[in-house]
Amino acid sequence: MPDIGNELVRLLKNEFRAHIRRKDQIYIESKIKTVRFLGELVKFNVFPKSEALNCLKTLLGDFRHHNIEMCCNLLETCGRFIYRSTDCNRRTEIMLVKKKKQTNLLAFIFLFLID
Repeated sequence: MPDIGNELVRLLKNEFRAHIRRKDQIYIESKIKTVRFLGELVKFNVFPKSEALNCLKTLLGDFRHHNIEMCCNLLETCGRFIYRSTDCNRRTEIMLVKKKKQTNLLAFIFLFLID
């Protein structure tokens, strides 16, 4: 049933963008739930890996407050899957290495993905 998957992807992208636009420091559970669900759908090839990388790039671009928590949950859920896939490996590595130079926190996450 591809129609359900496409509609779900559209709704999740809209919800993710809404969470990013809202800079308030409440509703962390909702933000994490959205990101974790997105990550699980990536592993089942319902949510495109390229879109997940765009979400990761957005989170890394504004790496503070709840975006850190969302980024960690996205990487925990589907980070290794994206990093190990041949079509996204290089792009993921470039993003994480670039951010690793700026932040020591991401160095631990990067090492977690490689192992």
